[in-house]
Amino acid sequence: MPNLWDLFAETLPDMPETLKTTEVQSARADTENRSLTLRLHFQRAFERELLFELEQQLKSVLDLNTLELGVSFSPEAFTPETVMELVKDLKRFSGIYNGFFDGAVASQEGTSLLITLKTPVPERFETEKVGEALSAKIKAEFGLEFDVRFAAADGAAEEQKKRLSGEIKPEKPKTAEKIQRTEPPADGLPVYLDSAKLIYGRPLKPNVKPVPIRELNQDSGDAVVWGEVVKCEKIPARFGNNNRVRMIITDHTSSYIVRFFADGGELARLSALVEGAAVLMRGRVTEDKYEHDFILQADSVALLDRYEEQDLEPEKRVELHMHTNMSQLDGLTPAGQLVNRAYKWGHGATAITDHGVVQAFPEAMNAVDAIRKNGGDFKVIYGVEAYFVNDMVEAVFGQSDLPFTGRFVVFDVETTGLNAHDCRLTEIGAVAVENGEVVGEFSSLINPQTPIPAKIVQLTGITDAMVAEAPLELPVLKDFLDFCGEAVLVAHNAPF
Repeated sequence: MPNLWDLFAETLPDMPETLKTTEVQSARADTENRSLTLRLHFQRAFERELLFELEQQLKSVLDLNTLELGVSFSPEAFTPETVMELVKDLKRFSGIYNGFFDGAVASQEGTSLLITLKTPVPERFETEKVGEALSAKIKAEFGLEFDVRFAAADGAAEEQKKRLSGEIKPEKPKTAEKIQRTEPPADGLPVYLDSAKLIYGRPLKPNVKPVPIRELNQDSGDAVVWGEVVKCEKIPARFGNNNRVRMIITDHTSSYIVRFFADGGELARLSALVEGAAVLMRGRVTEDKYEHDFILQADSVALLDRYEEQDLEPEKRVELHMHTNMSQLDGLTPAGQLVNRAYKWGHGATAITDHGVVQAFPEAMNAVDAIRKNGGDFKVIYGVEAYFVNDMVEAVFGQSDLPFTGRFVVFDVETTGLNAHDCRLTEIGAVAVENGEVVGEFSSLINPQTPIPAKIVQLTGITDAMVAEAPLELPVLKDFLDFCGEAVLVAHNAPF
């Protein structure tokens, strides 16, 4: 029988030695559906991750929608420890295996297999026939029959009871403190290429300089690029346990669509592919009939650390003049991002001073609340660049001794255009105010005796049909002046 190396030496030149001598008992390909089924036989057991990696690489390099690997081992290769490797495989298809087997120990006595859990045995194990599933898995792969049973370790029930009652507090996961790099990358990129952490496919060669995305074309062959994730979708495929991953990335020279297939067991590692993540990937440019465009068919994806500007001054500043994206035409960054950036740089406070609006305040407040909930401290100084009357432009005409509680008329007009000298009136509306209350109203459409342009109709909503039977301009103005009497007139953009 041929072995894996005989069939895939050129396709997988980096195949581990452990897998090279694997016997290929059968192979069946479906070119129409791009699926492949292999039956493999191993002489000894090994870590299941090797098999997962083989599956991932074959799917990638052969561009398969579906790959089914049927495996078998020599019976002599079975040990009680092998059961934990089988559990890794079962985890990919059912959540019942997650968590309960952490730290479990298997022991064998004749044809009985006892798995001792660190937690009480869940009732679901019986209803979902977990023992039978493991027995069937062992028989299918090793040809051995076992009666699989479960037991809880001594004290497991009491410990579980204390955890549920709160006597034993759950330990916070310990994470290694990440060292913030302050030196800019030597190659001028905004990412550190030496920080690449593989999450999909074959390892990337070190010190490979990525190609700018704008230089990619159908003749590029295998190319390595870096990019920032703009969008990432994971769509279940029509066949098997696969998911079609579709991404859009940009390195700010251009953007590209990236596609590859991942099975259910790989999706957890791909959860880091969120908007804004930096990635290094290798792939081949191909024409995709579904996208109707050229895409990058990726076979390796790694996460990269970004270079971030740092405030290294020992005495931190407090920025007292900062505009958010709520300042029209004068700000791009949301308030939450500005607050988080200032906090990350070690600043103790910052001021939000948008032009004439305060809509950024809630987002800034929420960002500060999140910082404080995580044990940090930060202060936002809430301000605004308020608008005042431009004293270089005349805004008051004439004189009057009228008090603020006196009678004045606030009015507005609509016209056939934007030229005060050439355009005609189409409407006058006004209210009379006295002692702070509306005491009279005036409103009338006006026949301008000329067609109203379509653009003006869109702005005012007044059509030719609406003014066809309306009074002419002069009598309406006379009635309006009678309504106003001796009152002070107030208008927006009064010179018009």
